[in-house]
Amino acid sequence: MVLPSFQRQTVKVHGRVVEYYMRDALKCIKALYGSPQWAEHLLVVPERHYSDPELSTRLYSDMNTGDLWWALQEELQLRPNTEGATVIPVLVASDKTLLTQFRNKSAYPVYITIGNIPKDIRKKPSQYAQILVGYLPTDRLDHIDVKARRTLATHEVIHGCFQRILRSLNTAGFHGVMLAGGDGQVRRCFPILAGLVVDYPEQALLIGVKYGRCMTCKVNKNDLGSLLANDQRPADRNPDEALLVWRILGQNPDWNAYRDACNRIGMKPLRRPFWVDLPFVNIFRCITPDVLHQLLQGVVKRLTEWIIDVVGESIIDKRCRMLPPNHSIRVFTNGLSGLKNISGTEHAFISAILVGLINGFQPSARRISACSLNPRDARTIGRRVIRATRALIDFLYIAQCLEHSDNTIGYLHQKLHDFHQDKEVFIGLDATNHFNYPKLHWLQHYME
Repeated sequence: MVLPSFQRQTVKVHGRVVEYYMRDALKCIKALYGSPQWAEHLLVVPERHYSDPELSTRLYSDMNTGDLWWALQEELQLRPNTEGATVIPVLVASDKTLLTQFRNKSAYPVYITIGNIPKDIRKKPSQYAQILVGYLPTDRLDHIDVKARRTLATHEVIHGCFQRILRSLNTAGFHGVMLAGGDGQVRRCFPILAGLVVDYPEQALLIGVKYGRCMTCKVNKNDLGSLLANDQRPADRNPDEALLVWRILGQNPDWNAYRDACNRIGMKPLRRPFWVDLPFVNIFRCITPDVLHQLLQGVVKRLTEWIIDVVGESIIDKRCRMLPPNHSIRVFTNGLSGLKNISGTEHAFISAILVGLINGFQPSARRISACSLNPRDARTIGRRVIRATRALIDFLYIAQCLEHSDNTIGYLHQKLHDFHQDKEVFIGLDATNHFNYPKLHWLQHYME
């Protein structure tokens, strides 16, 4: 697989020259698509899989078994001269990484891959199915005195760099490009951005939604912790609406009017988001479920904090030390309350023992007195804490199934409903706890 070389690029921001490095995204996609290493595994057509002869229970595994590929394929077939069009779902991943603990040296790598390669291959580092396509600038632009202006300039620099990296996909995604697969067959391919694999801060940065809001729907920020009924669910974000507001800047030089228009839809007043010219892209639906950042380092982290607060640090730490050694379970000999900078792997080990740690738990007499609880309610409270914890842990494990079905998606919805039924038990014992944060809300979008 021959990869294009890196190019050093510069951009001038308020008098300071900022540099970054990039590869041509289309050439990287061509290298991935044309590699003979995956020729026999390459996915080129959408499929529907079922678990029964009656075709009543749908199965979902690789990207070509989902609805997005079918929708893109049907949209391309309606256009002239696109017979045999082949969709190439482009997946972009990025995560700002701290390289050193001193001097705050950091890197901002961007990786690219395609959904035509099965996920069993993509997820293995040894297969080299993820290509490093760029290093974004990490300059803090400290020479800009006004904080709001400095923040906006930082965001616009990142969007400008992303736009240059993906610029070759604008024409190729709209008109198609002839690419040879690893099997030697030449097809008219349409590389279309289909997924952004990024943590929440990068989501807010790249999509342009204000921090603290949902990136997918227009839910009120005060309802992020609520499970709304189907008839009360907020509308999804509309890319056409966002593009219409952003185009106001070019027609109306009044910056205050443009900023107010962005505030009304919960967006940032960016001058030109990177995805404006990318065809067939609904950027608000490009967010993918992320087990590491959303579940382990988001939901499980909060759940652990709630449990430690409700049960008590000393009890949790004591029960951790009492766990017998086991090949598949990590024993935290110093307990959980003193852990700092917990990794995703450690959160996975914690999630395996959380339900066992609180088994048989009842609030102490001191906590019952402090919270003005009826002592007769202690056992009920203990059961509700266990039910809420078990529901979230079940959601975590079901979400990681390698192949989903209509049934497992229903299980996810049921477990999320069970958690919201008993979540108030954490608030009842400590009024400082709350659930209005985006990562917990976004669990509702896993089923979609």
